[in-house]
Amino acid sequence: MYRGPHFPSDPTAMAPNSMLMASQPAILETGNPYGGLVCVSPKILYGFQPSASSVETQVIAKYVNTTLWVSSVLLVAVHAKNITVAGQLVDVIVHNTLYSPEDPSADILDPTIRATASIAFGAAPAVPYLLPIAFTTPIASQVRVSARATQAAGTSTAFSATLSIYLVGRLG
Repeated sequence: MYRGPHFPSDPTAMAPNSMLMASQPAILETGNPYGGLVCVSPKILYGFQPSASSVETQVIAKYVNTTLWVSSVLLVAVHAKNITVAGQLVDVIVHNTLYSPEDPSADILDPTIRATASIAFGAAPAVPYLLPIAFTTPIASQVRVSARATQAAGTSTAFSATLSIYLVGRLG
């Protein structure tokens, strides 16, 4: 998966204009527990080439701090898309998660998806466009944001989308 030039080489930092290897997930550990707008990913080209009838998932931000949030909205700006086969789909998904200092290697993840923004084959709507998706509750103290690509049956054609991803958190 190609993720452009704006991810950090240190996965615990979100420094501008740094690099992230494709195998390293971005980790936004600070976020903003007091709400407001959190940039999870600046404008980046996400490219996928899963094999036929398969799913590829890439973690974009592993631990976004949402400690005091009572509601949230996932905002995905679709700047461009190159999805050429019916059945190809890119979903930006949000799960509740928890970092455990007692077991830092454990991947503690709520299996329930709290928000999904879908970018699919077809011309409508015309790019650029915005997908605002409200979270379902409850919202845990941290959330994980991932991109999930679903490949159409019988094809292995590469596809891509240029996206910016934000979270809006609201206090109670």
